[in-house]
Amino acid sequence: AYKMAGVDTDHEAATFAYALEEVRRGIHVHIREGSAARNLEDIVRGIVAEKIDTEHFSFCTDDKHIEDILREGHIGYNVKKAVSLGLSPVKAIKMATINTAKCYGLKQVGAISPGYQADFVILDDLQDFHIRAVYFKGKKVEEKGQVHVPKCPSHLRHTIHLDPVKKEDFLLPIRKRITHVIGMEAHQITTSNLPVAFAKTENFEPKDGFLKIAAVERHKNTGKIGVAIAKGYGIRNGAIASSVSHDSHNIIVIGDSDADMAKAVNEIIRVQGGYTVVEGGKVFETLPLPIMGLMSDAGFDKVDHLLQKMKNKAYEMGVSKELDPFITLSFMALTVIPTLRITPRGLFLFDEKGLRPVS
Repeated sequence: AYKMAGVDTDHEAATFAYALEEVRRGIHVHIREGSAARNLEDIVRGIVAEKIDTEHFSFCTDDKHIEDILREGHIGYNVKKAVSLGLSPVKAIKMATINTAKCYGLKQVGAISPGYQADFVILDDLQDFHIRAVYFKGKKVEEKGQVHVPKCPSHLRHTIHLDPVKKEDFLLPIRKRITHVIGMEAHQITTSNLPVAFAKTENFEPKDGFLKIAAVERHKNTGKIGVAIAKGYGIRNGAIASSVSHDSHNIIVIGDSDADMAKAVNEIIRVQGGYTVVEGGKVFETLPLPIMGLMSDAGFDKVDHLLQKMKNKAYEMGVSKELDPFITLSFMALTVIPTLRITPRGLFLFDEKGLRPVS
């Protein structure tokens, strides 16, 4: 159905079996290896074992934090890892270059050949892929050259249109025997639908690893807030909130305290977008993302420092080390990925393509 509608690429394949099915149906698969979703190993091992043609495979990261890019690299890391898993270096390089260019109809790039734009790298070898030099349009790129970025237009700032929230906004009554819980999965952005029996109550109290998660509409100040229950994230004595929340980018918050969740959302409102960690009623740290609530112009070093500090604190507070505290959270509102998601209108069940009560 997607192919017939004109969609011919997919970066959501989490397994080799699914990727193979996609390719056989004419879909170009971008193999993802990012901060939260790491799908490369399973897919590449399958390609190598089954000797699958790689013409319709490429690499992507989807979402990858800057500290992971600094530590691992970007697409180059995917190439290196694929080769370490047994894929031939030539095939891995093609998947990072010409395959992608062909996929998007970029006829001037992707290869070193007459008529192509002279963008290329010089490597020390085809195992570690250490880059000796980079050339762009035939000119060597200086290692310590300055990047000149134009000033961000003012209309892309101050995009959090939302009145302050209070803890009562996160009340969640349990009125039926079975409650649908969002099961968060290690190293993936998919979720499971966990049917759990809780005692009936006018307000669910997080305990035993079950947390509250909420999506707060932030574009038009509609007052819509959807609240549900999540399992597998692991935070204790606090809350984490983010205005990066695919694809609508409302504010998403998770925690074990209504008051801390409200505190976290209000901090996001105060800084007009970003990530924040709240512990025991106090804001531990905030990374402002003032450009549309999605980006920072503070510079790499400052962003990297704050992000590392906040991630370390999140893990200290009990967040599972098999998840990325911020990127995993940012996908919990993305309704096009299975199985349960939270939206400002409530819980969304992927299989039924619609909203359903939490309990």
